[in-house]
Amino acid sequence: MKWISLFAVSAAAACILSACDAPAAVSGSASGVGSALSDTEASVPQAAPEASAALSETASSEAPEPAPAVVRASLLGEDEAAPEGCGEFLDYDSAYRVRILFTTDAAVREFSFLSLTFTEEADGALRFETEELYTADAFTPEHPVVIGMTFVGALPDRGICYTDADGTERYFSLDLSGKDGSLLLTEFEPS
Repeated sequence: MKWISLFAVSAAAACILSACDAPAAVSGSASGVGSALSDTEASVPQAAPEASAALSETASSEAPEPAPAVVRASLLGEDEAAPEGCGEFLDYDSAYRVRILFTTDAAVREFSFLSLTFTEEADGALRFETEELYTADAFTPEHPVVIGMTFVGALPDRGICYTDADGTERYFSLDLSGKDGSLLLTEFEPS
């Protein structure tokens, strides 16, 4: 009898652990707020489950709308080499500069690294003016981008933008979590 109850407990634990490993459990919502995937990786959110369900209901004669690209950001170690074939940009020199590897699951256009200037908070969302610091010649799964930057202050002062396959411009601020130091990508509307 003890063997059966031990088996039931371990099966329940396995179900709980596998649910925690699911990417949907840690990725952002369709509202555009990305959250940490691990202590060094953040992801731009994917489409909401409702959008996926709507795509599966689309008639086979209609072409489905392209899914938004998933852009991920992860910290590179101090001595870690950048992948071959990637673009690289180093922001101002600082002893506290970190290098961030940006990858994507689909090609995006006009990937840019931005300087952000806080302008206002409206309806709980921060707004920033943007200034382009770097634009990648190519940003595809085969051509990632490495950015060297320094996190300063309480408000984000750097971010990224790119154009999705459907022509939508997406803007994200880069920040570090105050809880665990992980990277955060938070979508915003520019001023």
